[in-house]
Amino acid sequence: MKWLQWSTVDLVNGLGGVEVHARSLARELTALGITPTLSKDPKDLERQEWDVVQFHGSSTGLVRSKSATKIHTLHGTTAGRMAACREWLWPGGYAAFGREIRGVLSSDVVLSVHPDLSLLRLARRMGKTTAVCWNGWDSGSEHGTLSTEIREKFSGDAPKWLFVGRGDDRMKGADRIREALKAKPGIHLFAAPGTGFEANPEVFRTGKLDSSQIRELMALADGLIIPSRYEGHSLVVLEALAAGLVVVATPVGGIPVLPVVHGLEIVRSGDGEEILEAMERATLKHSFLPERKAARKIENQARLPRWKEVAQTALDAVEEFKRRKG
Repeated sequence: MKWLQWSTVDLVNGLGGVEVHARSLARELTALGITPTLSKDPKDLERQEWDVVQFHGSSTGLVRSKSATKIHTLHGTTAGRMAACREWLWPGGYAAFGREIRGVLSSDVVLSVHPDLSLLRLARRMGKTTAVCWNGWDSGSEHGTLSTEIREKFSGDAPKWLFVGRGDDRMKGADRIREALKAKPGIHLFAAPGTGFEANPEVFRTGKLDSSQIRELMALADGLIIPSRYEGHSLVVLEALAAGLVVVATPVGGIPVLPVVHGLEIVRSGDGEEILEAMERATLKHSFLPERKAARKIENQARLPRWKEVAQTALDAVEEFKRRKG
């Protein structure tokens, strides 16, 4: 089976959640005996050889092969982000949401990274083959090499917290962390890559890191703060929980429907005061001792889906569509 994953973003080299999802899925499809291809080249959509053509997010296109099963994968919705971030004057957002709707309408199979997306409900009402594929936590196992400067900053007994994401993106809620830092100086925060925290000298900005280096950061850190206004199903949260970190997060995207995990503290409003209260509560409730972190890691990895399960769900959905089609 030849399986094309296509997007307008660079699925091969990009570091975003969609790109990591696509690469992790391709890895596990290969293990299942399927031949995956990642592409952003429109010419690949004209080729007739594909058995499956899968689009991601707001990317869609005309598939020339009449026999190929067309999948549209929902990683969230642009309309959901616009509502959460009050981005009503963003013209590109309306265009992106229109492409997401078109992708659902033109697909044979609709996959979603969590069960509460409006476009997934639309696909079900239309009678399409649908499945919740989730995201996995095991995108890679290798740990990258961090600079001596970064590693030295992890010395001392005070809890070390991470923020991973674009600190200048309102969706990620870094302004809420900056609010907390003003109320309580002295928090040991590492921001990767660090954009949005240039005016906060107490925050250690790591600079751009690859996925393996982020995993090494998580191995050194105690907790993750991610007070997002909107998410699909955050890979950073999944990977942090699977690394045994304590996670302070808002109940957005797939977080409210996670299985029972250890070390997750939910902040409802996400404001600075509530973040501080959750950090203090986490410090008292969840030991930051290495052995407790190791125990959380083992327990959470057993509860959270792996990428091989994501791939099997996608393959099962394709087979279900073929059976229904006859």
